[in-house]
Amino acid sequence: MVRSPRHRADLAVEHGRTRRTGSGAYPLLRGAVVLLTACAPLAGCTDEDVTGTGRELVAGGVVRTSEIVLSADAFLVADTSLGGFSDLNTAVTLLALDVGAGLEARGALRFGAAPISIDVATDSTTIVQDTLATLVGGRLQLVIDTLAPASPDSVRLLVEAIQEAWDPATATWENRVDSAFSTVPWSSPGGGARVPVDSVVWTQGTDSISFTVDSATAAAWTDVSEPGRGTLVSAATDGAQLELNTAILWLSYRPSVLPDTVIEVGVNLNARTTLLTEPAPPADLLLIGGAPARRAFLRFAPGLDTLPVPCPEAGVDCGLTLADADLTFVSLELTAAPAPGLPVIVRPASLTARAVTPDPRFPLERAPLRFTAGSTVVEADTLAGGVLDPSIALDVTAFTRGLVEGSEEVGDLLAIATLSEGFRFGTIGVRPLAHPDGPRLRLVITVASPQEIR
Repeated sequence: MVRSPRHRADLAVEHGRTRRTGSGAYPLLRGAVVLLTACAPLAGCTDEDVTGTGRELVAGGVVRTSEIVLSADAFLVADTSLGGFSDLNTAVTLLALDVGAGLEARGALRFGAAPISIDVATDSTTIVQDTLATLVGGRLQLVIDTLAPASPDSVRLLVEAIQEAWDPATATWENRVDSAFSTVPWSSPGGGARVPVDSVVWTQGTDSISFTVDSATAAAWTDVSEPGRGTLVSAATDGAQLELNTAILWLSYRPSVLPDTVIEVGVNLNARTTLLTEPAPPADLLLIGGAPARRAFLRFAPGLDTLPVPCPEAGVDCGLTLADADLTFVSLELTAAPAPGLPVIVRPASLTARAVTPDPRFPLERAPLRFTAGSTVVEADTLAGGVLDPSIALDVTAFTRGLVEGSEEVGDLLAIATLSEGFRFGTIGVRPLAHPDGPRLRLVITVASPQEIR
């Protein structure tokens, strides 16, 4: 173990590892001294030595490739997780009820405007636009993701009409508006005052179900001037967990030109969100994913460039730091764990690490994300629930290089999020800075004897 007043690093040395370049195979001796030979004059070099630093070396140049593993307190100064992130255009909606775990999720839906006129075919060759058609009712069609987990085999679903003004972009289980500038609670958690509309039993394998909607409710749900318009869908069967892909409100019209005919016109979703019970986040976890989604934020410590690194020649105190080394590869390693009281991932989840640009005018959760620093896919264990492999590794080489070089474009803050936020349910918990299994930074570096480089 190598220690300094500001950092703690664990050095790991592996001998005999083979890496291939071109058509040949070369042993990579981490922590060992490797002698390089220069190409003969005017000769073509087809392969570059795997321990090369990218610089031109003269004969006899000494380089050393080492692996350094930093514990969380050696490279981080703060971490947190924040929620409420979702893309309203791609988000799915969770319908869940687990009384024992204290989990309940309801879908809050908002539809677009009703059509001003409808097309009516009066005969095989004539279509007229009818602006005087009468709305006589409708039906709500829900499209269920049959590949998502659902138990038991049948679930009773309830549809209700929301009676309070709400904001689809920020509404939560507790608040109908929860923005950076305003917080307005529901009259009762989970959707406030509402009026029952219909209930239907969904059975396993059914991908679409419909609910009867009266004409007054259908008109209210498509009145875009009404801020309280909205549809609340919930599960009434304990143990249910369904994913709602989309919904269509079918309006039934009786044309003025053909009063004995009923024509259905579909109205698509305008916005939606999931109202989900929010258990207190475990103190030993950072949360990522879900719908609405959460992000984990990691703030890197200053002075990473001053970290002492192994010298090219063993037994020599050369005083080199990370700023003098070439960063060949840097991996941010996280340890995953189930998040109690929240749905677990049940299919592969794509994670991405993004540089963050904080703005003092807004809270951290509103800070814009910049370039992608790394990405990976987390596999899930459908049978046992949670994460199959607790190790999560993200390639953050470019981000760390910028951090060591003091690049303002990179900054010192990293956000870990799902690739499509709010698109899938399931929350991934990762161990935080204060936990023994907290984040680690694995660096593969190469240093060379300065006097041997032109």
